[in-house]
Amino acid sequence: MAGSSVIESLGAKIERLMAEHDKALADNENLARQKAKLAEENKLLKQTIVSLQRRIGVLELGNGLTGIGSDDTKRARTRINQLVREIDRCIALMNR
Repeated sequence: MAGSSVIESLGAKIERLMAEHDKALADNENLARQKAKLAEENKLLKQTIVSLQRRIGVLELGNGLTGIGSDDTKRARTRINQLVREIDRCIALMNR
């Protein structure tokens, strides 16, 4: 008699553990989908940031060349110098 109650108790515990395992697997799948979705969203947002930074650079360069403000002129000169250095590096790499 005592043996059957132990077996029944173990059976109930096993069923509970199996149910918890199935729930954990389902939660894991949901989290994996969320992770993939957030990674894609993160990638798109990073691309947007890069695009906007380029636009800001072009606008600052344009404002600096038109002479709107002395600070803008300094930024434009700095940006032009950066571009010239980048071009020089590219030419050096091509000459190798």
